[in-house]
Amino acid sequence: MSTNSPAAKQLSTKLNFNILVENQDQDLFRAIVPGLPDCQVEGTNKEEAIANIGKLLRERLAKADIISLEVESPNNEHPSSTNLAESIN
Repeated sequence: MSTNSPAAKQLSTKLNFNILVENQDQDLFRAIVPGLPDCQVEGTNKEEAIANIGKLLRERLAKADIISLEVESPNNEHPSSTNLAESIN
């Protein structure tokens, strides 16, 4: 089944994000999602900044798919780690 199908969208789960909220000035708060540099907003108070970052995340996620990608690790060792192990022994 395609992840873009209406049925797949209905089965969505909640995602949790850590949000950094900084008090910039008396009437300016900034909310940032660490690791997503383009996900930052401002508000006149902490609650407004949190509401604004929630809105931005919902808008961004509505246009995207979150997938998991598994990549096999190569069987060979990195040459520098082999040389290091030999030099220690």
